[in-house]
Amino acid sequence: MTTETAKETTPTKLERATAIKDELMKEGVHYGKIQGATSDFLWLSGASLLADAFEIDALLEELREEDVDGQCRITVVLNMCNAESGDRLCAGVGTWDSGEMLGNRQGARQRGIAMAYKRAYVLGVRYATATHGLFSQDDDLVKSNSQVQLDKGSAENKIQQMTEYAQEKTLKETGKEAKVIEETSATAEIIPPEMDKNEHGELIFVRFGAFVKGRTIAEVLADATPDEKSGQDKGVSYLNWILTLDDASQELKNEITKGIQGYESS
Repeated sequence: MTTETAKETTPTKLERATAIKDELMKEGVHYGKIQGATSDFLWLSGASLLADAFEIDALLEELREEDVDGQCRITVVLNMCNAESGDRLCAGVGTWDSGEMLGNRQGARQRGIAMAYKRAYVLGVRYATATHGLFSQDDDLVKSNSQVQLDKGSAENKIQQMTEYAQEKTLKETGKEAKVIEETSATAEIIPPEMDKNEHGELIFVRFGAFVKGRTIAEVLADATPDEKSGQDKGVSYLNWILTLDDASQELKNEITKGIQGYESS
């Protein structure tokens, strides 16, 4: 009788994970929301918290790099194991290919490997903890899929997709509506949530420190003071640092990348 009672009161994995989410996790730190989505996006910090609570270790099974249609594709397979017994629970698989934008081209492969690892880890933790219904995959996958879809359809469809994606991304990160200026369908402009327009209609930073705040990307790049750590011009070094931040939107990274590429080619 005692055994049956114990079984009845033992929480399921999903119940344990739900309690962890409610008691220990914070929105914007461990997971994110997008308006209209049925589940929250699990971030790396949230996956790490779940793995620690469930005593799960991630062991590398495979790291594969191959050429697919002219693109470099990296695949990572992680075995999710019980930390105490070593028993294999499931596997997480993450991929990245060079068709995805990851900021400045230099070092993109290394960041791509890290991205594949992160995707494999988040996926593996979700299934090892039975939270695949509670959480969606980390939102960079949605972001990447949205970027791919921009290459399909008519110009108006592309603009509509960009607009909807930017609005969802901005709502998730800031809780505010994205600023979308549409003069015509051919000239629609999306302003990154970390930027605004000055009196001259130029995009300026409103986040990421006093060094860039209120300045355009071109103005930041114009600062040629040598950076002691990187050896690059201070402006270039600072923008490259922003490109590594997880909380920088893809729209901002695209703008910075274009600016750096134009600066390097001039």
